[in-house]
Amino acid sequence: MPTAASPPPLRALLLLFWGAIGIQCMTAAAHGITDDEVEDEFLTPDPPPRPFATFSWLGLPSRVSRISMYEICMLQILLCFLLRFRWGRRENERIKALFLEQCASLLSEQFAYVGPGSEVGREGSQPAEGRPGKEEDLVAFKEANACFQFWASGRRHLPRGMAITVDLQPRQDLLHVLRARVLPGEDSVTLEAGLSPEDVPPIILALSRRLHHRSLHLLTPDLLHHTSLLLLPVLLPDLDTAHFVVYADNAAPVPLALPPRLARRLNEHKHFFDHIHISDQNSTPVG
Repeated sequence: MPTAASPPPLRALLLLFWGAIGIQCMTAAAHGITDDEVEDEFLTPDPPPRPFATFSWLGLPSRVSRISMYEICMLQILLCFLLRFRWGRRENERIKALFLEQCASLLSEQFAYVGPGSEVGREGSQPAEGRPGKEEDLVAFKEANACFQFWASGRRHLPRGMAITVDLQPRQDLLHVLRARVLPGEDSVTLEAGLSPEDVPPIILALSRRLHHRSLHLLTPDLLHHTSLLLLPVLLPDLDTAHFVVYADNAAPVPLALPPRLARRLNEHKHFFDHIHISDQNSTPVG
């Protein structure tokens, strides 16, 4: 018969072992936890396979709608500016060349020297008195992409010559082109000639379109302070009084300055005419 100090039988040890395992399984089942569901902090799951270069994978729709669309629009606007600048500058050059081609023959017949940078008027190539310059010598000086100027000299009663300024619309400017859709502008040619004081009596005279005569009268000091509006039907019966207005300090020399032949020619081209201003109060030299 075994004593109390002797080891327990093997059967009792096995019962205790399986009993402990059963209790542990029952506890785990009660809490609903398995070994597969236990999260391992050192376990890194494999990433899902990436699709090949699709818009959803790259995230392009959101980026394009927020950032890239602004950049694309700015690039398109910049490209429009560059293309408009190139085309507009070429168009103004074409208009300038066409104008010089049309008036080269007339200026070469009336003046001895025409155009800056030309061979006419240089040492060793000066034409004789009354000899016209060459038509191909008429070269314009480019002051801006829409403004050109050239000179003509060598004529009696014009000691300082004549400056011809071709002021075109800035067709190379996209903003100006868009504004011109609402407020259209026009090209202009300005002739400035310095008359000889010995050959021309003191006079202040202005012939203007009726549409612009008030602004011309208010912005020109000598017209504002020394002239008044004249009655054209009495002085100039050949001039279209519905379209033209004349300011002068003295009515006597007006029929001599505007003869009937000139009046009829102005009536024919009245839509291309802006104003004529003759004054002995202008001390600014031509050019």
